[in-house]
Amino acid sequence: MQLTGGSNDGIQNTILGVNCGTALTTGYSNVFVGRQAGVACTAGFQNVIIGRNAGGNDFANYNIAIGAGTNLTAGANYQIVMGYSQASMGAGTIKIGGGNYASGTYISGIRNASSSDDLIVTVSSGD
Repeated sequence: MQLTGGSNDGIQNTILGVNCGTALTTGYSNVFVGRQAGVACTAGFQNVIIGRNAGGNDFANYNIAIGAGTNLTAGANYQIVMGYSQASMGAGTIKIGGGNYASGTYISGIRNASSSDDLIVTVSSGD
């Protein structure tokens, strides 16, 4: 990696790919894999960003983005986004697939529901 930009005072980052993590200044314990993965992150820590152009904005901490073009909300924590070119729904949310690429979501213990739109799923112990 050739650093362009930030001071790179962060530690314990694993960065693999052209222009990955080039804006990092104090961010630490991140994993960025893929061309321009995590390119806008400056001070975030403990993020896992995998895929070409994954991560997008200057996200904060404890985020996961897997898939080319996934986009995290700027400054937000605890986001999980998986799929091609998918955007986070904000802090503390999980988004898997979406748009024309998903016909249903299957997670052990959660009923399948198909939709052409993004839905909020509530999980409880009852039916």
